[in-house]
Amino acid sequence: RRGGGGGGRNSSGRVHKKSLSAAEAAAASLASLQRSISEKIAKKEYKEAFVDALSGRHQKALMYLCERINPDQGGLLLNQRFGLSQNIVLSLVSQLGASLGHETSTRLMWLRHAIAGIKDLKSSKHTLGVIKTVRNNLERLKNVSLPSPSSNAPWKHRDRYALVLYELSMLSTR
Repeated sequence: RRGGGGGGRNSSGRVHKKSLSAAEAAAASLASLQRSISEKIAKKEYKEAFVDALSGRHQKALMYLCERINPDQGGLLLNQRFGLSQNIVLSLVSQLGASLGHETSTRLMWLRHAIAGIKDLKSSKHTLGVIKTVRNNLERLKNVSLPSPSSNAPWKHRDRYALVLYELSMLSTR
């Protein structure tokens, strides 16, 4: 087989593995990306760490980064605190808001801060599209994960969800 995928036959006629399987290669790629992100965080090269996490093919890399930095510390907007451009902030909003059913608490916390970092909602149709998608995904999250009315249990993401909705409502004032 060409392309380094499976394997070939050695002189004894047995099939041998020429390269890592696709899953092993993806795991090695993710591990390498996570090491790079950790090194950049240690050097306080936050912008570069975000670029790496957002440009990689691994949502896990973004979550790895988000789990290692507390956006609530510092009191500054993400673009001010970490020197993130509007494109990076919008990419962060897009990727965090795409899959709210996984690592929901971390995603909502970061989404709130990333939305607060958007300077101008009307700057492009793309920005409006990303925000619309995030709103739809938030509504879907609420509909899927709210506790049943008969249960008196509070929704565990209620506060973070409300803060994200607040930041979305504030976009129209910018």
